[in-house]
Amino acid sequence: IGHGVRSSEDQAVMKRLAETGVVLELCPTSNLNTAVYGSIKDYPLRKLMTEGVRVTVNTDNTTVSATTLRKEFGLLRETFSLTDAECCLLLLNAAEAAFTDPSTKEFLRHSIESAFLNA
Repeated sequence: IGHGVRSSEDQAVMKRLAETGVVLELCPTSNLNTAVYGSIKDYPLRKLMTEGVRVTVNTDNTTVSATTLRKEFGLLRETFSLTDAECCLLLLNAAEAAFTDPSTKEFLRHSIESAFLNA
């Protein structure tokens, strides 16, 4: 679900998302630019992850948000002290949710895991 970040406001919704494995596409800089949240410190990334909701990190419209995935991950790492394992999980969530065939997903999973194991 694109821009499903506000689901964090409803415990029942988060529970259902976690149980069903629905993946949320989060775009932190875009959500700040559009005033969904006033501060990155208010961003519910950690809450969603703690509740077991599968989330990914995305850029949304890079020309409007002037961001990249590297910047988004940097912002989230700095703000929420994300570990390498958590960043790896966010990327694996994205690979699993990708609209592609199983062999491409496996290639992505292997590439992500290798990058983090060899870092």
